[in-house]
Amino acid sequence: MQDEDYDDCFGFTEQEVKELLAYCKAEFSDELKKMYDGYHFGSTDVYNPWSISCYAARRRMDSYWVNTSENSILRNALEVQGRSFEKEYETLVTEGEVEVTVDFSMTYYEKMDEANLCGLLVNAGIVTITKEIEEDYYRLRVPNLEVWKVFKELTACHLKIDERHMEKMLNALKRKDMERFAEEYQGVLLELPSYHDLKDENSYHMMTLGMCAFLRKDYDIKSNRETGEGRSDICLYAKHDRYPNLILEFKYTKDEKDDLEKLAEKALEQIKEKQYDAEMTGEVCYVGLAHCGKRVTVHSRVNHSAD
Repeated sequence: MQDEDYDDCFGFTEQEVKELLAYCKAEFSDELKKMYDGYHFGSTDVYNPWSISCYAARRRMDSYWVNTSENSILRNALEVQGRSFEKEYETLVTEGEVEVTVDFSMTYYEKMDEANLCGLLVNAGIVTITKEIEEDYYRLRVPNLEVWKVFKELTACHLKIDERHMEKMLNALKRKDMERFAEEYQGVLLELPSYHDLKDENSYHMMTLGMCAFLRKDYDIKSNRETGEGRSDICLYAKHDRYPNLILEFKYTKDEKDDLEKLAEKALEQIKEKQYDAEMTGEVCYVGLAHCGKRVTVHSRVNHSAD
């Protein structure tokens, strides 16, 4: 992965991609670059050769590499590693990159620690090295949109929830089908194995943020950023007019007698009062989520910000 003597041997350079596509009378585009580019070997940036070859032959942008991979080893590794890798994993799926210690000296199953797990993720092509900060300490990032699809499965495994619930929940959110979103979100909470993992407002925030990261094809995702007159929980900025902008605000109570309906409305009022949509244009959907243990109430409101 780091040897410059072989840095262009494991993928196609951009020039090679353009030559291949021209020969096959297929189009090179920014969308293709976002989908298949992003790997870094030695000192060279390369594209996934299998996916580019399949695209050139079929002229259809699809997740070809993901469909060939066997992720059971990665799923098992995440299950074994458990909570000790949680912080690094959440940073990776929410920010797209993370700085960690990586050990390439032995296989993960020879030594099951975080550094070797990161080495496994690099060698599997799930992440790529962007910078060696110091010896054995690297900045890693998810290379492209094709690989992000793998993280849906891995994150479902990490949270120990059904990937189908997560997919349905996110699709309902994009469609502003809040009744279905609330139903699927409630299902996800009930499916979580540990009640004690939901100990405060941030627990729900981070869990949902990890899942929302897989909307990045259609949304720019911001969390805990200064917006308007405060710091919003999750803001999803739509990349396409067909989807609404989304603002999610989380509330939590330990008291089972508290009214979750009122708490959800309080979340909506906070979004409005603090003007969390100040940087958004077009349609904005406010979503207030009020929690008590594994119970949730979801309220929403559609607003139109100035273009």
